[in-house]
Amino acid sequence: MVSIQFTRDRRVPHRRPVGQGVYGVDGEGKVTFINPAAAAMIGWEVADLIGQRMHTVLHHSHPDGSPYPVEQCPIYAAFQDGIIHRVTTEVFWRKDGTSFPVEYISTPMRDEQGNLVGAVVAFRDITQRK
Repeated sequence: MVSIQFTRDRRVPHRRPVGQGVYGVDGEGKVTFINPAAAAMIGWEVADLIGQRMHTVLHHSHPDGSPYPVEQCPIYAAFQDGIIHRVTTEVFWRKDGTSFPVEYISTPMRDEQGNLVGAVVAFRDITQRK
Protein backbone atom coordinates (compact mmCIF):
# COMPACT_ATOMS: atom_id res chain seq x y z
CA MET A 1 0.00 0.00 0.00
CA VAL A 2 1.25 3.47 -0.89
CA SER A 3 0.83 6.28 1.60
CA ILE A 4 2.05 9.81 2.01
CA GLN A 5 3.97 10.27 5.21
CA PHE A 6 2.64 12.96 7.53
CA THR A 7 5.07 15.79 8.16
CA ARG A 8 5.08 18.38 10.91
CA ASP A 9 5.02 21.18 8.33
CA ARG A 10 1.68 20.73 6.57
CA ARG A 11 2.45 23.68 4.29
CA VAL A 12 5.15 21.84 2.33
CA PRO A 13 2.86 20.30 -0.35
CA HIS A 14 1.55 23.65 -1.58
CA ARG A 15 4.82 25.58 -1.74
CA ARG A 16 5.65 24.34 -5.21
CA PRO A 17 3.75 25.69 -8.19
CA VAL A 18 1.30 23.05 -9.34
CA GLY A 19 -1.00 23.07 -12.39
CA GLN A 20 -3.59 21.05 -10.56
CA GLY A 21 -5.52 21.48 -7.36
CA VAL A 22 -4.01 19.90 -4.27
CA TYR A 23 -5.37 19.94 -0.75
CA GLY A 24 -5.11 17.98 2.45
CA VAL A 25 -7.75 17.08 4.98
CA ASP A 26 -7.46 15.76 8.50
CA GLY A 27 -9.34 12.77 9.90
CA GLU A 28 -12.51 14.86 10.15
CA GLY A 29 -12.32 15.99 6.54
CA LYS A 30 -11.26 19.54 7.46
CA VAL A 31 -8.80 21.34 5.21
CA THR A 32 -5.26 21.51 6.59
CA PHE A 33 -3.64 22.95 3.45
CA ILE A 34 -4.67 23.90 -0.06
CA ASN A 35 -2.67 25.23 -2.97
CA PRO A 36 -3.69 28.48 -4.70
CA ALA A 37 -4.65 26.64 -7.90
CA ALA A 38 -7.20 24.52 -6.03
CA ALA A 39 -8.71 27.52 -4.27
CA ALA A 40 -8.93 29.47 -7.54
CA MET A 41 -10.64 26.59 -9.38
CA ILE A 42 -13.45 26.55 -6.83
CA GLY A 43 -13.66 30.32 -6.38
CA TRP A 44 -12.41 30.61 -2.80
CA GLU A 45 -9.51 32.29 -1.03
CA VAL A 46 -6.98 29.89 0.50
CA ALA A 47 -7.35 31.37 4.00
CA ASP A 48 -11.14 30.94 3.91
CA LEU A 49 -10.85 27.20 3.30
CA ILE A 50 -8.50 26.22 6.14
CA GLY A 51 -10.52 24.34 8.75
CA GLN A 52 -13.57 23.92 6.50
CA ARG A 53 -15.05 20.48 5.82
CA MET A 54 -14.09 20.10 2.18
CA HIS A 55 -16.89 17.69 1.31
CA THR A 56 -19.38 20.37 2.30
CA VAL A 57 -17.47 22.99 0.30
CA LEU A 58 -16.96 21.25 -3.05
CA HIS A 59 -18.28 17.70 -3.14
CA HIS A 60 -21.71 17.94 -1.53
CA SER A 61 -23.76 17.02 -4.61
CA HIS A 62 -23.71 14.64 -7.55
CA PRO A 63 -23.60 16.04 -11.11
CA ASP A 64 -27.42 16.00 -11.21
CA GLY A 65 -27.55 18.13 -8.04
CA SER A 66 -28.76 15.35 -5.75
CA PRO A 67 -27.07 15.15 -2.33
CA TYR A 68 -23.77 13.26 -2.12
CA PRO A 69 -23.55 11.74 1.37
CA VAL A 70 -20.06 12.00 2.83
CA GLU A 71 -20.25 8.30 3.74
CA GLN A 72 -20.27 7.48 0.00
CA CYS A 73 -17.44 9.87 -0.89
CA PRO A 74 -14.19 8.27 -2.17
CA ILE A 75 -12.19 11.20 -0.77
CA TYR A 76 -13.59 10.55 2.69
CA ALA A 77 -13.08 6.80 2.21
CA ALA A 78 -9.32 7.21 1.74
CA PHE A 79 -8.79 8.35 5.32
CA GLN A 80 -11.20 5.73 6.63
CA ASP A 81 -10.04 2.61 4.76
CA GLY A 82 -6.42 3.58 4.00
CA ILE A 83 -6.82 2.85 0.28
CA ILE A 84 -5.98 5.19 -2.60
CA HIS A 85 -9.13 6.16 -4.51
CA ARG A 86 -9.05 7.39 -8.13
CA VAL A 87 -12.17 8.91 -9.69
CA THR A 88 -12.77 10.29 -13.19
CA THR A 89 -16.56 10.71 -13.35
CA GLU A 90 -17.55 13.28 -10.73
CA VAL A 91 -17.87 17.04 -10.35
CA PHE A 92 -16.66 19.58 -7.83
CA TRP A 93 -18.74 22.62 -6.95
CA ARG A 94 -17.57 26.23 -6.97
CA LYS A 95 -18.48 28.86 -4.40
CA ASP A 96 -20.85 30.44 -6.94
CA GLY A 97 -22.90 27.21 -7.18
CA THR A 98 -21.64 26.04 -10.57
CA SER A 99 -19.92 22.70 -11.04
CA PHE A 100 -17.13 21.37 -13.25
CA PRO A 101 -16.04 17.81 -14.14
CA VAL A 102 -12.94 16.55 -12.36
CA GLU A 103 -10.64 13.63 -12.07
CA TYR A 104 -9.01 13.17 -8.71
CA ILE A 105 -6.94 10.90 -6.55
CA SER A 106 -7.37 10.74 -2.80
CA THR A 107 -4.34 9.30 -1.02
CA PRO A 108 -4.41 8.45 2.69
CA MET A 109 -1.95 10.18 5.02
CA ARG A 110 -0.45 8.35 7.97
CA ASP A 111 1.48 9.57 10.97
CA GLU A 112 4.83 8.16 12.11
CA GLN A 113 3.05 5.30 13.90
CA GLY A 114 1.09 4.33 10.80
CA ASN A 115 -2.26 5.70 11.98
CA LEU A 116 -4.55 7.23 9.37
CA VAL A 117 -4.64 10.99 9.94
CA GLY A 118 -6.21 12.35 6.76
CA ALA A 119 -5.80 12.42 3.01
CA VAL A 120 -4.15 14.41 0.24
CA VAL A 121 -6.33 15.05 -2.78
CA ALA A 122 -5.00 16.05 -6.19
CA PHE A 123 -7.55 17.05 -8.80
CA ARG A 124 -7.77 18.41 -12.31
CA ASP A 125 -10.55 20.19 -14.16
CA ILE A 126 -11.35 17.97 -17.15
CA THR A 127 -13.87 20.28 -18.81
CA GLN A 128 -11.82 20.28 -22.04
CA ARG A 129 -12.18 16.50 -22.33
CA LYS A 130 -15.96 16.55 -22.07
